[in-house]
Amino acid sequence: MSKFVQKYSDEDLLQMIRDKANELGRTPRIKEIEKSPTIIHRFSSWKNALKHAGLIGNEVQYSDDELIDIIHNWIDKHNKIPSIKEWDSNNTLPSTSTYRRRFDKTWSEILFSIGLKDTYKKSHYRYKEMSDTEILAIFKKDVSRIYADNGEVTKELYETNKSVDGMSISGLKKRFNKNWNDLLLDMGIPKERIYNHKQTRDELIQILKDVAVQLDKTPSLEDLERLGYKTTRFTEEFDRFTNALLAAGLSLSRMESSEVTETKEELLQMYIDFSQKIGKPASAIDLDKSDKIYNAGVFKIRFNGMIGLKIEAGFNVARYHPNIRYSKKGLERVLVELYSQYKRRLTVKELKNHNLCNTTILKHFKTTSMKKVWEEVEDNIVGMQIESEGKRP
Repeated sequence: MSKFVQKYSDEDLLQMIRDKANELGRTPRIKEIEKSPTIIHRFSSWKNALKHAGLIGNEVQYSDDELIDIIHNWIDKHNKIPSIKEWDSNNTLPSTSTYRRRFDKTWSEILFSIGLKDTYKKSHYRYKEMSDTEILAIFKKDVSRIYADNGEVTKELYETNKSVDGMSISGLKKRFNKNWNDLLLDMGIPKERIYNHKQTRDELIQILKDVAVQLDKTPSLEDLERLGYKTTRFTEEFDRFTNALLAAGLSLSRMESSEVTETKEELLQMYIDFSQKIGKPASAIDLDKSDKIYNAGVFKIRFNGMIGLKIEAGFNVARYHPNIRYSKKGLERVLVELYSQYKRRLTVKELKNHNLCNTTILKHFKTTSMKKVWEEVEDNIVGMQIESEGKRP
């Protein structure tokens, strides 16, 4: 069982957003909620969190002209030009990040575009007179602080948490002729903590090896997610997470059944491929001895035992278990498995190929008709399907 326990459930975090929205009478901003870094990490983005909280669509919608009018009205009322800090301290106004997203400009560029040229020139020349080293020093300080608080530095986190002196993302990209990811790499942010950065195959393998050493076990997808890694890269690069683990030389046999992400069909194919590799239907001992496949316990749970697994894999159970003896319950299970495999009732000859004697079956079912036996088997299958559907959320 994982030692990690989440302090807040998803619903706890969403309720924090709803409570703050009720308190303010509008959709809250990131900085207005104490646990916003945790919320962003859990739901990938602030917008996604608002959507899950049911608040998307409830916030006030402004047209471009209305947003500009709000600035002019504020200036007319206060007889001065607002700074970012001054503007965002007023919770009744649209945030400066709203303006930046809408117009794709810095706050100074927006003020310049609506006729406030002196403010823009002052800001423009301030950066122009600063050296690259000075600008990068401020950027590094901002990035390091945001990374320490959140474990990552997304564009949204940077724009909403950078210092007053911090240059905008668009300004940085233009000044240094680099994209956002490369700027973060220059600041020492690990590749695996950069959103949408695609690590190479070798880098992904090294991550798995490092985490395995850190946890002293083969990591699961849940382990990687808990540590903040983007797990989709592993499945994109290796098709299946199992392939990534094998490429890293990690033991599959050390993983618990609860950590296995493959579907039943994928596990079955894995077993068939492994059996073909060793030249015979793999036994429980074969599985437990190999680091290249899950231990027998995983397959026994999913396939109701090794015999059930071999039957679904299409192997001749009679050849490897010639003296097998069944109780009625055992026979029912085997017949259900065979029926599911063939998608129909089996003939007496087909049963014999699986080391099943029809007279023995009739004796256990206390009947003289195989038709009645199959009817009972079909009833059991229907019952299991109803029970399975009843357990679905």
